[in-house]
Amino acid sequence: MTIASAVPRVEAAAAIGTAAMVGLATGFTTPLVSLRLDSMGTGSSLVGLVAAMPAVGFLVSAPLTQVLARRVRARRLLLGGTVGSAVSILCLALTSDLAAWVVLRLCMGVATGILVIIGETWINALAPDSARGRLVAVYTTVFTLCQTAGPSLLAALGHEGAAPIVIAAAVQLTAVIPLLLASCVISGLDVEDRMSLLGFMRAAPVIVVAVLAFAFFDSAVLTFLPLYGLDHGMTVATASIMVTIVFLGDTLFQIPLGWLADRFDRPALHRYCGLGMLAAALLLPFLMGAPILLWPALLVLGAAAGGIYTLGLVRMGDRFKGARLATANAAAGLVWGLGGVAGPLAGGGVIDLMGSEGLVAVLILLSFAFLTATRASIRDGVSGGRS
Repeated sequence: MTIASAVPRVEAAAAIGTAAMVGLATGFTTPLVSLRLDSMGTGSSLVGLVAAMPAVGFLVSAPLTQVLARRVRARRLLLGGTVGSAVSILCLALTSDLAAWVVLRLCMGVATGILVIIGETWINALAPDSARGRLVAVYTTVFTLCQTAGPSLLAALGHEGAAPIVIAAAVQLTAVIPLLLASCVISGLDVEDRMSLLGFMRAAPVIVVAVLAFAFFDSAVLTFLPLYGLDHGMTVATASIMVTIVFLGDTLFQIPLGWLADRFDRPALHRYCGLGMLAAALLLPFLMGAPILLWPALLVLGAAAGGIYTLGLVRMGDRFKGARLATANAAAGLVWGLGGVAGPLAGGGVIDLMGSEGLVAVLILLSFAFLTATRASIRDGVSGGRS
């Protein structure tokens, strides 16, 4: 059975469009803010604080989305999240005040958090078990492709001036079109379920660590990898392209991973992604002076980290259905927010203590944390089969 024959195309396009706009918003604004603050001589810890604000917004959006979804139609929530995110991006062009940027980044986090929680519930509800790996992989690939477009736009247009900000906000508004065409009816979204965050963590610890690790990775790499490149003598454009290469690896390999997930053991494939991330992180410091080897290593890093998240979503759809799936995605939104907050803050603190190689230490620790969770799940007998 093909994806096209199993899933309504307009619904899938609208759900995937929400991922596209979140990817663009985070991929463009996170390195923009870090580079502008760095050019003003701002310390890494303060850069990390500002970069963490969207993740704080995610923490707010998770319980907020659960409440709103029972009172407001999904279409209105998705339209509100899209417009709110675009407006918060556009306002970055109007001021360089640090306090205003903190507020704007927080607002963007709330808006994009609503889009992620509803979008991930929607795509998993649409997907049949036999095609879940491929459909979720398309969703995460589009997310990452747009994330990749953000730093690429930054490299092409520079990080100064209003033009790139206005372009990013305008492009984001195009997500309104498929939302107006789709029915936006999502099974279980408006039904109350009493599973708590602690209940979600007990039911699916590997999924929790997978979401946490990728959120941490996502925010830390977007924030600090350009600065890591600058510290190793790269130009701003080349340092920004490092981020692009990481997320290009994520983009290129998620659909093949989704195809494999629909045919082979999903938990085993998940573990291999953790091992790939660990290997690439260990090699990174030794390859900074050898671009011919650095670029492939960054591709592997992005592919493996993205696979940890994609397969986490696939396994969430395997484990939870209906209202419980909606609750699980809201709980995952809280976990994502925690990881996104910890990434810039902990990453900035470690870099202040250890220098730029602190970023590598963070990536290695993330890999170990995920692999430890997978080993614990095997020992407890909860990760067998395709789930």
